[in-house]
Amino acid sequence: MKALLFILMIIPATAHSAEISYLGMYNAFLIEGTINKFDSIKFKKAIRDRKGETLNVFLRSPGGNVLEAIKIGNIIRDLHLQTSAPDASPSQRLKKSNEGLSCTHPKVQKENCTCDSACFLLFAAGVNRFGNVLGVHRVYSPHSILKQTSIDEALEGEKLADRIISDYLKKMNVPPKYFSIMKSIPSEKILYLDDKQINSDFNGYIPGYDEWIKARCGEWKSLYNDRSKKLSQSDEERITKSINCSHDAREKIVKEKFKLFVAKEKK
Repeated sequence: MKALLFILMIIPATAHSAEISYLGMYNAFLIEGTINKFDSIKFKKAIRDRKGETLNVFLRSPGGNVLEAIKIGNIIRDLHLQTSAPDASPSQRLKKSNEGLSCTHPKVQKENCTCDSACFLLFAAGVNRFGNVLGVHRVYSPHSILKQTSIDEALEGEKLADRIISDYLKKMNVPPKYFSIMKSIPSEKILYLDDKQINSDFNGYIPGYDEWIKARCGEWKSLYNDRSKKLSQSDEERITKSINCSHDAREKIVKEKFKLFVAKEKK
């Protein structure tokens, strides 16, 4: 029981929580700042207040409360939303901090121009994912709490945390190796995923969604990505048709999911 209480306290409440808002210019939600207790309730309210489908969630956060991030992540997946982390050059991501990064679309505070730690859990929840500033490290409880526990409680709490995080990442179609990568990075450090990892395992639709979209709308990415070939007018028309088809298909799904979500929340 003590271990369970211990894990529930992972990253305790801080003075400030994330700002969660709807950006009409982008038809998207924005989660900016440190994820804190009760932010999932704020996210639900933003969805109810929206009164219409929204396809995207911008993520601009240094991390925060892991369990709250999982709650928000489950909502993101239930609604079939897209997640967008900041985008930066490789040299910027190799820095040990987010110094030099600039988030102007949408514009946010400089310290929030990243998607680290618990924010990575939000990013993983998207059925379609974009962005490349993704920092990970092991889940941990503050040392102010940890030092008050016995070693047995600490280790049992770690097991509980590992199970919760591992199960969540599996649900979100994240390859198992990333749980191991997270575990290998000490709490005081951040490892930024590289382009190869992001492009092969994250950017774009999750596998099941990708195959479903291709079945309905046709495969076009290989044609678009073949830079050695000049696109003909028919190629460009095919690509445009497929992109519009995939957008319309997702919009229809999200609209249905929003209706179900709002109806459930009213009960």
